Formats: sequence, C-alpha cells, structure tokens
Amino acid sequence: MVTIALYFVAGRYHSTPWGSHVNEGWVEWPPNPWRVLRALLAVGFNKLGWNEVPEEARTLIGKLAATLPEFHLPRGEVAHSRHYMPNGSFHAKQKNLEGTDKVLDSFVRLRPETPLLIRWPVELTTEERNLLADLLNAMTYFGRAESWCNAALYCGELPQEGWACPAVGRTGRLASADQVALLTAQSADAYQGWREISLKAALEAEEEKRGKKLTSAQGRKVASAFPDDLIGCLLRDTSELQKQGWNQPPGSRRVLYNRPAGTLQPRPIRRRRGQRRARCEAALLALSSDSVRGDRLPKMIRAIRQMEFIHQVLAGMARKDSTKSDYSVLTGRAPDGNRLASGHQHAHYFPLDLDIDGRIDHVLVYAPAGLDAPAQRLVTRVRRTWAKGEENPIFVTCAGFGDVDLFRRQLTDVNQRPLSIIPPRPSHCWVSYTPYVPARFLKPKNGRYTLSDDVQRELSVRGLPRAKTVHSFSELGEAGKRELVERRFFEYVRTRRPGKPQPPQPNVYGIRITFAEPVAGPIALGYASHYGLGLFEAHET
Repeated sequence: MVTIALYFVAGRYHSTPWGSHVNEGWVEWPPNPWRVLRALLAVGFNKLGWNEVPEEARTLIGKLAATLPEFHLPRGEVAHSRHYMPNGSFHAKQKNLEGTDKVLDSFVRLRPETPLLIRWPVELTTEERNLLADLLNAMTYFGRAESWCNAALYCGELPQEGWACPAVGRTGRLASADQVALLTAQSADAYQGWREISLKAALEAEEEKRGKKLTSAQGRKVASAFPDDLIGCLLRDTSELQKQGWNQPPGSRRVLYNRPAGTLQPRPIRRRRGQRRARCEAALLALSSDSVRGDRLPKMIRAIRQMEFIHQVLAGMARKDSTKSDYSVLTGRAPDGNRLASGHQHAHYFPLDLDIDGRIDHVLVYAPAGLDAPAQRLVTRVRRTWAKGEENPIFVTCAGFGDVDLFRRQLTDVNQRPLSIIPPRPSHCWVSYTPYVPARFLKPKNGRYTLSDDVQRELSVRGLPRAKTVHSFSELGEAGKRELVERRFFEYVRTRRPGKPQPPQPNVYGIRITFAEPVAGPIALGYASHYGLGLFEAHET
C-alpha cells in the first residue's frame, strides 16, 4: 500500500475535467487518476532533468496505472472568479480598444492544513518508493498552475471512513454517496491489446476511404495517432490529442467512483452575536467603472466635487438611520444638524491616484476621531457614485478598514512607491499634493493677514506644530511657477456645489512647508480640506 498527501497551500484546487470547457464551471473532484500520473511524469522532465523516462519510472507508473486508487477528500466548496481576458480582436468602431472574453475560473476551496490523500493497493520496491518521494518533493503545483501544493509520501495513520472508492462490483449508487466518473489509465497489457485492434481498424478504414492500399508513409501517419505504449499516451500533449480528434486520451478509461456525500457542501455561515468591530481611523474605498475604457473614472482635477458625492451618499444614508446610530463622524454634523464643535476630528475624504493616470481610483476616508462600528457598516453600504459627463455610475467597493499606520505600510502606487500623503516616516518638509485654497480672505498688501498667516492658523486649529517656513511655489522662482502648471493646479475645481460654503477668494496656491521637527501625515489644510483640496505630501528637503 502506498499513500501520497497533497496540501494545497493557497487553499485552492483548480482543474477542468477532460471534455469540459472552462466556462462551464466544472471542477474535477476528486482529481482524475490520469492527471496524477501525468503530473508525476511532468515533474520528472521539468524538475529532475529527465531526457527520457527512466526504467524505474516506467515500472512505477505501470504499477500505479494497473490499479484503481482511493481518495480521502478534505471538505471543500466550489467557488469561482470571473476575468476579462484579451482575445486579440479589436472593436469595429474604436480600433484602439482590444476585445475581451469573459472567463470563469472555478476551483475547490480547501483548508491548507488538511491534505488530500491518494492511496494505491500496490507494493513498490525501495528504488520505486524513493523515486516517487523525489517526484513528490519536487512537485510545486497540481492541476492548473494556480493550484500550489506541497506533496509527499504519507506515513501517518489513515482515516477509516470518508474514502472515495471505485464503484466496481457494487449494485448501484450508495445512498450516502455521489457518483462521479473519473478518467483513469488502462493497464499496459490492456492498452497493447486495445491498440492492436484499434490500429488495424483505423488502417482498414483509411484504405477503404482512399480506395487503395496505403503506402508505408501513409500507414505510419495513421499509426502516429496511436502511441506505442501507455507512457507514450501519458506524455502526449492535450492539444495534439484534440487536433487528432480524440474525444478521450488513448490509454484511458472512465471509471465510476462513489464520492462521500457532502464533500463539496458549503459551510454554514456562523454569525457571532455581540461581537463589535474595533474603532479605526480610516477606510479605503476602491472606484471602478463598468466600461472597457479606463478613462471613465473621475479626473483628479475634479477631486472636490467627487469627494462631495461620496460624502453626499453617506450623509443621505445617515439621515435615514439617524434614529438608530450617531454618524456625526462621517457627516461632520451633530444629530441636531449643527456643525461639530470638535474641530477637524470628523471624516476627511482624500482622493488617491494609485496608477498615476490623472484619475481617482481610490478614496481614503480618514477620521482622526475614529470610525466606530455603525460608521464602518455605513461605509460598506456605499455602492456607487457619479462622474461629470457620464451616464453610468462609478462603482464603489470598500477595500478595508484600519488605522493610518496600516495603510501607511501597505498602500503603494503602481511603481510600488509608498503613498506620499502618509509616508512611512515623519517628514520635515511637506509640499502641496492638491491646490491650497485659503480658508480666510487674504490681505497681503498691508500685511494684516498673509498666506503664511492662513497656513499657520490652519496648522494651529488641527493641533499641528507651528511651521518653521511657509513658501508658495510662486516665491520659489521659475521652477515653482512651472511646477504649478505641471501639477495642473489652475485646472482644479475649487468651489463646492451651489448652496454650500464657497471659498473666500478663488485663488489657488502651491505651498511648501518646513517644520523644525518631523511631522507625520496626513496633512490637509485650508478651504475644503475635508474634500480633497489642501492635501500635502511628504517631500525630501
């Protein structure tokens, strides 16, 4: 008796049964014995450096193929994901848009620590057992390449029940089992007998079709579709078999197995009563469009309006549930409708452009006072927002909750750089990431209230240290003015919706702030700082 164990380290087993299309959603479970034998041979060529199948491997495969294995299946459940894959075609009207096909990726979801056991009632020699152990140790996946696994000979105690066994000799389906047909190998002798009869019939059919005796070259061409032995059948590429018209690989047969009932039954959802979510500082929202064109996402220059839309949706839902919970941390208003007196501790909505294409693809909802369990539940209910000039909505998905330190460590842009508005380390220097609009009317001519005064006041009301220096980009010479243009600050929308508080003056500035001691982000100052304006990023001094 020999038993192998397969541990699927990613908790997934991907495979499509022979004769099924990937989009049919079928997963072979248990795996076909035919697949097991092919996997062992593939590991020998790819990992052990075989140029041809050694004699020990031939005898090993021959013994395994001559018997029907049994499977002890860990409990799992069928799941799938959906992807749009490029198909090489292009749209008839929009030549620059590549066509796609929707593909279903079905798999069995498993526990990584629970193995799939496969046992054969055979006795192996020491050399064959050592070779099998080497093949299993070198195996990194089983099924499709996504099915990462650790494989080894199993030496533990075998379970007594729960085995999927061949239905050979039984009088029908067991009441406590599901019956599935698995692709198994013929024995070497059985294949040779089948090959002799089938090849003779194929030659006669070809001669009858041509109306004359076949030449030796024509006979060899017909015979090439019939591998010389069982090892040749297992090594034959699937695409070649399909090209030759085989509806089932030569050397294989279908065997009915009784699979224990409930093996693929979904686990019931267990709800833990009384468990509350921990308060956290931030939530990350992901924006996506239903269009194949990526430019359907809102532009970064419309940050203030897009952040208002998110806030508007949350505020609307909060009003409906106002009798159940207090959502003032999200809306910025107390239950009586008055503005909060706690300064800037309620939610800020920061636009993020992680793929650096000038469009908003994520939103960081940051609340220094913390998002409690009701606020988190409300954020997860946001499903859509809108963009100017688009009839279709932008879909919103809550990617997760956590303190700022969590997002500081994990959020990176498309170039794998840390997010600059919440850098890994505190910084002495902070530079405008979005335009700064003064919160009060400036009076720079008589020096009564300058841009620097406005920035220092904003820092003070947020509990941040006083800045050592405050400079606008315009004060930094031609390079600063050029940076204003390159960052498109003059193109940003700088007013809120009609009926909402408007800026004291419409001027926009780029600001460079330095502190005596390093300061941690995020830093948002000035008018509409809760809606994406006045956001700063760390900068090397």
